[in-house]
Amino acid sequence: MANPLAVALLLLGSGAFVPQGPAAVSGAVSVQEQCLDGGIYEVQGSFGLDPRISGQMVWSVLSDYDHLGHFISSLRESEVKRRLGHEVLLEQDGAGKGLLALEPFRVLLHVHEEPETEIDFHDILHRDFDLYEGSWSLRARPGGWAVVYR
Repeated sequence: MANPLAVALLLLGSGAFVPQGPAAVSGAVSVQEQCLDGGIYEVQGSFGLDPRISGQMVWSVLSDYDHLGHFISSLRESEVKRRLGHEVLLEQDGAGKGLLALEPFRVLLHVHEEPETEIDFHDILHRDFDLYEGSWSLRARPGGWAVVYR
């Protein structure tokens, strides 16, 4: 059986909701995208998880940077280049939706972790994006956990 959090991450990345596993995702996967001034796109998403999934399990999947490509379909490669405490240098290659086809991208992310709470990241390479930043947040909620992506 697939890891339920991995299934939810894949669903969030694809924008589709196809339930897999026994009640892995609690409620729908919500994804919102909007274009801001200057051609900046903002994407936000969230999903709740079955209460049987521990916060520790959620954190272990979100922070398993070398294996994110197994869970997020747009990533071909994700490799930790350096780790120093709660700071991580992470290189990622992938392909995202372009106007007519998938557009390849490479980012070098500076990642800051607030253990078992939040992962903030921003691109320091600036090769394929002028601005690329975001976060994954893990939030306790009645009856389980919620994962929020921005």
